[in-house]
Amino acid sequence: MLDRAAFLAELAEILDVDAGTLTPGTELGTLENWDSVAHLSAMVLIDEKCGVAIAPDALISARTVSDLMRAAGHGIGP
Repeated sequence: MLDRAAFLAELAEILDVDAGTLTPGTELGTLENWDSVAHLSAMVLIDEKCGVAIAPDALISARTVSDLMRAAGHGIGP
């Protein structure tokens, strides 16, 4: 399980952005590196670090970082 800050830091690394600029409200479509490789990396992050297997459709339909956090559900702590 990751806490919110650790999840944002891990996701920022995947997306090659400064961790301080990534917030739950960040729209994924505005990020240059939100591509198929980032989708797979986010899926692995959520699976391995949060302990939640998510469907590829959940990633594809995610519009914001908050959507990804919701998809991880109980795998992200406070």
